[in-house]
Amino acid sequence: MATTSFSSILQVYQGWANSVLCEGGYLIEDLTELQNGALLCCLVDILTGSHLTPTTQISSPTASLENVEKVLSHLRQHGIKLNVTARGVVCGELKSLLDVVWALILHYTVHNKDCNPFQRTVRVGKRLLLEWCSSQLPDLPININGSMAYNYSKHSVLTQLIGKYCCMPHLGSPAQSTDVMTLTNAVLAAEEKFGVSKLIVSPSEILNGTADDHALMIYTALLRRKISLLQEDPSVLAQAGRILLADAPKLLRTTQSHRQGH
Repeated sequence: MATTSFSSILQVYQGWANSVLCEGGYLIEDLTELQNGALLCCLVDILTGSHLTPTTQISSPTASLENVEKVLSHLRQHGIKLNVTARGVVCGELKSLLDVVWALILHYTVHNKDCNPFQRTVRVGKRLLLEWCSSQLPDLPININGSMAYNYSKHSVLTQLIGKYCCMPHLGSPAQSTDVMTLTNAVLAAEEKFGVSKLIVSPSEILNGTADDHALMIYTALLRRKISLLQEDPSVLAQAGRILLADAPKLLRTTQSHRQGH
């Protein structure tokens, strides 16, 4: 089983956050930017259609506590109980912040808030995602009870899945679909078209079977979300891809200046 370093976890979580936030016109350079709760509220709003995001970006300890408490309250209302306090998140307890982010990933990206809370597990989530992959790629012999790492290394799932929705003229023979460069190009194409961060997965690790199943689960859940959006509102994805790529440096500077101004 693949092991994931702490720095890799931070990178995966940041990649997930930016893949969602870019749909609303936001990006972060570091996960700690979520501590004041404003962008945590934004994540919940984008994922669930709620309206938690504060109308004014006032930066103060009280406002930050209120923002994070809104998120924790929203999670509790949907059957998600965390051993986390708003003060812990705001005061910089990284584990508390990571616990909140993971809850948003698992319950609102891998699963959705309308599912029974007791069914929103990692095991069920992986199986549902593999079932979705199988429905998208019926010609591939995907084992829905197997690991994601095994399926993705043996059957080129990501290359084929991204190639189905992104223009990849060089994707042809099965040999090409198992090539690291081809998968790398597919991941880059998904970032450009869908706004799914390339930082979440490593093409070489995917193909040699050492990729982390949690990272694959997160990436696949984002792809499923984006493909659904492609059918519902393509304009959202067009904006997301631009923000995650060309507009990122400018947007980050603008966002940071705005926060400092308050």
